[in-house]
Amino acid sequence: MESVVRLVKEITSQIFMLIKKINYILPVIITAILSFGFTITNYSVNIDSLEYERYYESGNELLLI
Repeated sequence: MESVVRLVKEITSQIFMLIKKINYILPVIITAILSFGFTITNYSVNIDSLEYERYYESGNELLLI
């Protein structure tokens, strides 16, 4: 049990040490913001979005097959 507590303390101290480093955390924050912006501005068309109207809007297309 003591080894688990020691391991948790060691991991949390390493995480806090990594968060305090500006050379690491600044690029991570910038990348996260840019990735979020790219995700919300670029809509991806896939096969499910193309067939939505056919199967769900009209409702009777599945019966014809």
